[in-house]
Amino acid sequence: MCGRRKGILPVSTLVLRCSQGYPADEGGEEVKNLRTVPVITLCLLCALVLVLAACGAGEEADPLLGTWVDEEYGVFEYEFVSDGTLIFRGMGEEEKVPYTAEGGRLSVTDPDSGETESINYRIEGDRLILSIEGEEMAMVRKE
Repeated sequence: MCGRRKGILPVSTLVLRCSQGYPADEGGEEVKNLRTVPVITLCLLCALVLVLAACGAGEEADPLLGTWVDEEYGVFEYEFVSDGTLIFRGMGEEEKVPYTAEGGRLSVTDPDSGETESINYRIEGDRLILSIEGEEMAMVRKE
């Protein structure tokens, strides 16, 4: 990086030595461009960030996750968390219940009774439509 040095040095040591004007090679020539090492380091860090970001690129986020508000009155919130918790908020109350969602079917378990209720749902853009006993309830994604 900063010349032909034998052995592997930490990047911070190379940056420090280059910025202090250590010889670049065995012939004793001084480093002429002190900005080269920090620029290379920055480029390597950017590449690392891109590689790490690409690792999760193949995974699709569950469109159900997030907070939804009832479209009609705007007073009830349903927050679907990735750990399988549904947080219901409304009229000054908050309740957490476990849920599962698969194939357009949402199953919610009452923690007190242990009973599970299943309802159909679909997502159309930023709208969540729940079908409860033949009636549809629309919700919008909260920003």
